[in-house]
Amino acid sequence: MAGFLSMINQAVAQYKILARLGESELSEVYLAEDAYLSRQVAIKFLAYPYAASADFRERFKQEAQAAALINHPNSVTIYEVGEFAGRPYIVMEYVGGESLSRLLARREPAIHEVIDIALQIGEGLRSAHSQGIWHRDIKPDNILLDSEGRVKIVDFGLAKLRKVNRLTLQGTVMGTPPYMSPEQVLGEDVDQRADIFSLGVVLYEMIARQKPFKGETWEAISYAILHREPEPLARYRNNVSANLQRLIDKALDKNRASRYQNIESLLVDLKREKKFLTDGPQAIIAGADRKKWPGHFSKSTYGLIGIAAVVAGFFLTSKFSLLTNASNGKAQPLVSAPRDSAGASNEPSSEIPALHPPPAESDSPATAVPASVRRETSPLPGSLFVDSQPGGADIFLDHQLKGKTPQILANLPAGVYAIVLRKEGYQDSAVTVAIKSGEAKNLNPQLMALPGRVRILIAPTGTILVDGALHRENTADWHETRLAPGTHQIKMIGPNGVHHEQTVAILPNETKEIKFDFTQTATLTVTAKDEMNAVLHNVAIYLDGKATGKTAPRQFSVPVGYHTVTVRLDGFTLIGNEQSLDLEAGQTKILSFILRKMPE
Repeated sequence: MAGFLSMINQAVAQYKILARLGESELSEVYLAEDAYLSRQVAIKFLAYPYAASADFRERFKQEAQAAALINHPNSVTIYEVGEFAGRPYIVMEYVGGESLSRLLARREPAIHEVIDIALQIGEGLRSAHSQGIWHRDIKPDNILLDSEGRVKIVDFGLAKLRKVNRLTLQGTVMGTPPYMSPEQVLGEDVDQRADIFSLGVVLYEMIARQKPFKGETWEAISYAILHREPEPLARYRNNVSANLQRLIDKALDKNRASRYQNIESLLVDLKREKKFLTDGPQAIIAGADRKKWPGHFSKSTYGLIGIAAVVAGFFLTSKFSLLTNASNGKAQPLVSAPRDSAGASNEPSSEIPALHPPPAESDSPATAVPASVRRETSPLPGSLFVDSQPGGADIFLDHQLKGKTPQILANLPAGVYAIVLRKEGYQDSAVTVAIKSGEAKNLNPQLMALPGRVRILIAPTGTILVDGALHRENTADWHETRLAPGTHQIKMIGPNGVHHEQTVAILPNETKEIKFDFTQTATLTVTAKDEMNAVLHNVAIYLDGKATGKTAPRQFSVPVGYHTVTVRLDGFTLIGNEQSLDLEAGQTKILSFILRKMPE
């Protein structure tokens, strides 16, 4: 919190920071005052931990470039990009009001309001898609509603530009789990159809105030996205039309080839639904004077009503017959009028429209059987979420490399699979997994690290202890022992009782060698001073509790190994304790002691 507070009242270029608006893992957003133009703006800073990363700085810059290409009333406007105190920032339009997620937390929007919000989101996405930009994180938190109810899409941080190299790593999952498309869950390349799927999730949530794909964990949510169909909206609202249900089903089709192929097609159907909600039953009267409804009509108007009734009856009868035949396996495709590339019908406007026409099928052939029914006719594939402890192991599925853990292996036909996880320094983990139709399983084994080895030689002879346990006594040859990966304490005792201790770090499957020759020497310099920092002379030096016969100040050779050193001088007392050190061959160490003169 201290980092947040320190930004308040800071001057960033011509902008004065007023308050913190919010934060995410990657960024912090502040409200600021533009001193030049006397307007409020929002400033998004890259979060501190990521500001030092060239990759994240470039991705942040890409976000600004992507969003700046979009000039549309339903997308937040980017004003400026800069850097402050080593942190890149984006200055953008400040949108008052609230996010769609807060609106949904407060109340249940009416169906006509849901359609209007979805249309505005779609229009903003159409502008982005026309620039080759996919948002890839459409969710209620990224949809703002200003005081007039106008939609503003924010945070193109996950956007993909066709014109620049992709910055995300291959196979990296980007997005917010409950709103991700199946192709995002699988780590595949995405296009505008991923945004259409996410908009379908938002549409569903606006109506039901429930997410269509639920779960407490990433695995549960991803399984639902890949394998489960959402509950019918009628379970949550009783005024959802059949066509609106079909529209959302099509946006949420797990097979992107059967989904809406472009945002224009979805907008056509949303506008048709809006027209139905606005006009109601009067929409069946072609050319009727709506001002007279429900009052008096001319004879021609009554005639049109009769014709409309016949058409509606024929439509319903045909529909019933079609469904009956479908149940017997005899479904035939409906004949529909040709449609243009945007999904609009080419029928003449003078034709009498149906009571509630079916959604546009601009991007896939119309068929008699709904997509949800077609999906149930073939066995569902299964999936296997594979992880390992530690992660980063290669996954072999029936001897074919499928990437590294963690990863979801999706679209697996029912059957038995051989899974091998392989990571350098660890034993292979092999298991056989049976996958049933539509089943999702988890695999998360603990990989066993291969032991390391340490080879020890003591000259001329000595004893070896590892982690306090005796391993070899009075040995003059190389001694090799297997050790678990980690740090270990090696103690070597020479023939004269002097010992040497060494900490060694062993990696999986690693071999290290330690050689210690107790016949070697090191150099030791000993000095002694009084409390006034004056050098004292003729101070006796003791090594390992024994008098050496040498006096400080003195430099002399000592055997390698662990030693304790102290000094003594008549009439003085040592301040502090004796000093310990572990000397290796060729080392030079300096020890200083302070002595206090005793009162006479």
